[in-house]
Amino acid sequence: MANEHWNAYLKVAGSDINYLYVCPPRMIPGSFNDSYKILVEESLKPQTASVSFEACAAYIIKEAHETQFQNKRIGILNL
Repeated sequence: MANEHWNAYLKVAGSDINYLYVCPPRMIPGSFNDSYKILVEESLKPQTASVSFEACAAYIIKEAHETQFQNKRIGILNL
């Protein structure tokens, strides 16, 4: 599955559309108050990394309003 996601990212990044490509690791239940870290154009190294569904959703909503990272690949993980 990771290869398919990477290939999809390469197609999006090679196009002329405006994008934000969010790459969450293993997603788990949590809360909207979960603290998270953003990695810009970096791969998540620890295979044990995770992020809550709620933190990922909160970040995507925040980014949709603030548009801080256009045309970037973003990793997100709980702190």
